[in-house]
Amino acid sequence: MDEWKQKLLEYIRDHLAQDPSQVTSTDQPLISTGIMDSFALVELSVFIEEEFGVSVPDPEMTAEHFDTIDLGVATIARFADDA
Repeated sequence: MDEWKQKLLEYIRDHLAQDPSQVTSTDQPLISTGIMDSFALVELSVFIEEEFGVSVPDPEMTAEHFDTIDLGVATIARFADDA
C-alpha cells in the first residue's frame, strides 16, 4: 500500500494539482482545500484503473473517498479486495 500512496502522490502532484508544491503528504485534504478540483477525479479514476488494475465505481469517486491520498488508497484497496 505504501507503493500505491507514493504513486498517487506523484500522479496528483504532477498531473492534477492546481499547485504541485502544495501536495506534500498523504493525509492532507486535496479537494476540500482546492488543491485539486472535483473534475480531476475523472482523470484519477482512469489512472487508478491503468496503474493498479482496479476499477472504482463512479459513485465511489467522490471527494468523500478521495479528499486525501490515504482515503483514496483505502477506497482502492476495498475494490481491489473485491476483484
